[in-house]
Amino acid sequence: MLFGHFTDGAPVPIPAAEAAWHLIAQLYYGPAGQCTPRRIASNKPGNGDAGPLGKSVSFHAWAPDLFSTLALAVPAPLDALGFSDEDKCPWEGPLPDSAVPAELTWPGRLLTGRARHAALLVPSADHTSVTDAYVTWSTHLRPAAAPDPYVVLDMPKAGGAPYARPADGQRALWRDLDALLLKGSTQSQRPYTFEDLPRSLRPALRVRAYGFHQDGQQKDDSWYEATTPPVLGWQQDGTPENEEMAWRVARWHQAAEEVGDRLHYAARLAWKLTTDPGDDPSAKVRLDAKKPGPWAGQALSRYWPAAEGVFWHLLAPEQDEAPPHASLVRAALHALDEALGSARADVRAARARSRARATLRALIPASPLSESRT
Repeated sequence: MLFGHFTDGAPVPIPAAEAAWHLIAQLYYGPAGQCTPRRIASNKPGNGDAGPLGKSVSFHAWAPDLFSTLALAVPAPLDALGFSDEDKCPWEGPLPDSAVPAELTWPGRLLTGRARHAALLVPSADHTSVTDAYVTWSTHLRPAAAPDPYVVLDMPKAGGAPYARPADGQRALWRDLDALLLKGSTQSQRPYTFEDLPRSLRPALRVRAYGFHQDGQQKDDSWYEATTPPVLGWQQDGTPENEEMAWRVARWHQAAEEVGDRLHYAARLAWKLTTDPGDDPSAKVRLDAKKPGPWAGQALSRYWPAAEGVFWHLLAPEQDEAPPHASLVRAALHALDEALGSARADVRAARARSRARATLRALIPASPLSESRT
């Protein structure tokens, strides 16, 4: 089993239905590293590669009813992968006798045939439960270049092939909304299954995300799922109203990220000035990325939930012209004060707090916040 305190020497039988979920998790998210050795010809390695969805997050259109949700989850044929009479899922054909995977075809092989592991479940005598399992390598060949239809593709800043947006257990789903609504940009491309959603259904469609926060090797951090309110009615599709809402979501999200980055800097600055002051309090401070101090993480953990509330509030129709930075900076100042709440009360700490707050307020120079309001 993937989760639980069990040993190979004393396996615990589990119901077959539950074992199927563990099987899916292993084939799609299984880590790299040691596994049961398997011999093909003279080759007998005992290590496997990470699963095809390792450390990634997938996004799915979520309808009010199960049938619509399942129908929307079936991707249209990709340009590079058309229909094939030979398309079969791995369990529908004979067991492979080589480490060369079958050619990817649509939809079965694309969705189910990219596993890097092979798994064997040992059934109980009555076939109602699974009593043991063997996990070994499936192939060590380079993965076939096939786009996953459920992921956001991000573009590397230095150029190169796009990559699936990684899962982050600390990142709320609303921070990915602009990438899900906009058609695409030089930075990201929305999931392929979000293209050509039925216009009549969009106002009722939410987004469900599934993520597995992993390091890509052996460490599993957290598994999570999240669901938005109905937002796919704002999807950019060429109509003026949707175009404006999609870009409005992007602007508000960008503002939240800018304030979050500045808060991270401000908290690190306050720590530096409090614990390692220079001779000139007004001089430029050089921050050490390896010594952020404890306040940055504490401040951000308080800021992001508050920023989410501000974000949804700003998307209300009556807030159409509201400048986003003022409300977000207020949330950041409050988060900073809470993080610095236990700091010693002396002149040095007070100066550090004041300078850190000033860096945040500088994000809204046209309408500065007074200390009395914050």
